Amino acid sequence: MRLRKLIKPLAIITLILVCLSGLFATLPASALRSAKAQPFQAKSDNFVEGGWNEFLPLIEKNFLPTLTLTPTSTPMPSGCILTHYGAFEQQLLVLINNEREKVGLADLTANYPLEISSGIHSDDMAANNFMSHTGSDGSSFWLRAQRAGYTGSYGGEIIMMGVSTPEQAVAWWMGDQPHRDMILSATNDFGAGYAHCYNHYYTVDFGHR
Repeated sequence: MRLRKLIKPLAIITLILVCLSGLFATLPASALRSAKAQPFQAKSDNFVEGGWNEFLPLIEKNFLPTLTLTPTSTPMPSGCILTHYGAFEQQLLVLINNEREKVGLADLTANYPLEISSGIHSDDMAANNFMSHTGSDGSSFWLRAQRAGYTGSYGGEIIMMGVSTPEQAVAWWMGDQPHRDMILSATNDFGAGYAHCYNHYYTVDFGHR
């Protein structure tokens, strides 16, 4: 008798759970991730610190297959939703190493402190809707790298706002002499950060040890 009394409530609970799982499966991606970026003209800039100026010549750009993206999102006090795509950051490393390989340069190696410094700066620019090598706290690229624990002797930084894919960012950088020089510089460490809040923001930090 007790078993019969338990079967009916369990059946009702199971039915409710099935309905809820179907509802969440049909939610659009926009309901689970960030809002679309407002239209901005693509902008970029580069910055060098540490006292080096050795540069190498222009090479062609190369593209990667599109990667599956797994976003992580954080609501910000300003109202936008700060979103990261780790796949974009990995893609930037491969794209930039492809460019270096074409002219016989060694691949850059992912460096954890530079990953931290570049990610912090992209988050800062995205959440506060600005583009500059100077952080909202007044920090420079080199100070951010050192704060993150980087121990190299010199390095540089390139940034981009307003393009939606890593391929577009690298293509723009490779078409501009100062940014191309940075990509093909005598460095060996790499860190990349991508963030979206009001717009798409990319930061790539380079270093040499």
